[in-house]
Amino acid sequence: MLLGQGTVSSSSTVVAAGASAPGSAITLSQSKRPPATTSVQLRPEQLLAFAETAQASGDVATAETAYKALSHDPNSDIRNEARFRYSKMLAARGENTDAAMLLRQILDEKPQATPVRLKLAGLLDKMGDKEGALRQIRAVRAGGLPPAVARLVDRYSEALRAQRPFGASFEIALAPDSNINHATDQDKLGTVLGDFDISQDSKARSGTGLSLRGQSYRRFSLGHDGRALLMRLSGLGNLYKHGRFNDIALDLGAGPELQIGRNRINL
Repeated sequence: MLLGQGTVSSSSTVVAAGASAPGSAITLSQSKRPPATTSVQLRPEQLLAFAETAQASGDVATAETAYKALSHDPNSDIRNEARFRYSKMLAARGENTDAAMLLRQILDEKPQATPVRLKLAGLLDKMGDKEGALRQIRAVRAGGLPPAVARLVDRYSEALRAQRPFGASFEIALAPDSNINHATDQDKLGTVLGDFDISQDSKARSGTGLSLRGQSYRRFSLGHDGRALLMRLSGLGNLYKHGRFNDIALDLGAGPELQIGRNRINL
């Protein structure tokens, strides 16, 4: 199972057509000429395996009926496992909204189910709900992850943030520098005419300033195929007590952004 552990004590019944049973019940019939009906009883874990086999063989309707029945099983492990498998089936058919709803039902009962939360983040991303996907990623990171998994989640989070329509970042730090004026530390300058003395003010000077970095961007969609117009303003500055030593740079860029598979290309 992908979700939970424990001993299953409840039972599920597969009954003949037209009958019903409490708990996880599913109605199956086998018809021949003349018509005949067969009744089989299965435990919940057996019914899960039966649904998986039916799905693998292409009998989607039977698998769907079994998962729906098991999604109301009294045992939470069985119930949520069926929901998880059913959500994967729905997502494969492009029914992302219904699949996401099933995953949310699981998380209502098992908020620490990390694989489910990551799956939900992926579905929300496909549905265009970038902020919802980021909320799920933040919840995953808050729960604590092994280092290898945490790195993958961080990369996914960065990729989601990169798709936002607009954003900004700002950094501030101390900037100690041994040569804030980009000058020489030599006492003389040798030329064909002789050596020239370099004044103290023209020599390298050290100092501590304030380093500022910032960037903002705005993305304008040009269609549903990932094309966009991206505008970005970046700036940096190293500021010192004497203004003549300051380094300030601004950069404004704009151009098309193309989506090719999972890759984004900015021109």
